[in-house]
Amino acid sequence: MPARRPETWPARWPRKAYRRPPSEEELDVLLRVFDLARQNKLAYPAALRLMLKAILVSPEFLFITPAKEAESGSDIVALDDYQLASRLSYLLWATMPDAELSALADSGKLHEPAILKAQVSRLLKDPRSRALFDGFGAQWLGLGISRPKSSIPPNSRK
Repeated sequence: MPARRPETWPARWPRKAYRRPPSEEELDVLLRVFDLARQNKLAYPAALRLMLKAILVSPEFLFITPAKEAESGSDIVALDDYQLASRLSYLLWATMPDAELSALADSGKLHEPAILKAQVSRLLKDPRSRALFDGFGAQWLGLGISRPKSSIPPNSRK
C-alpha cells in the first residue's frame, strides 16, 4: 500500500481552529505529525486524527495569540484583523467569527473604523449577542443567581 500524505487534507481545519490562515510553518508541523504517525504504523484515519489532536492542543487554537511581537520599548501589540474578529465574536457571541467577519479579516479591512462600527452593530443585532448578557453581563451584575429559599413557610414568619 503506497504511503499517502494528506496533500488534499482539509486545510480548513487549522484555518477554522486558529481563526486565521495557518502559516506554512504551522502546516509543515501538522504534516510532520501525520508523517510521524504513519512511520509508526498508524492507519491513515488514525494519523489524520493525531493531526487534528495536534491542532486542538496548539496555542493557536487555545488562545488568541498575537501575530507579531511588541515593538521594542512597548508592551502593547496592536491587534491584527484576525484577532479583532475573534475578540469581537467571542465577546458578543461567545463563538468563533462567522464567514463575514472572517472575510473582512482576510481582506484586511476589519480594522477600518466605518467597517468595524458596522460589524459591531451587525453582531449586536444578531440573536447570538444574547451571549454577552447571559454570560458576562449576568455574572457581572449578579443576575440569574437564585437566592436560597427559606425553610420557614411565609405564613408562619413573625
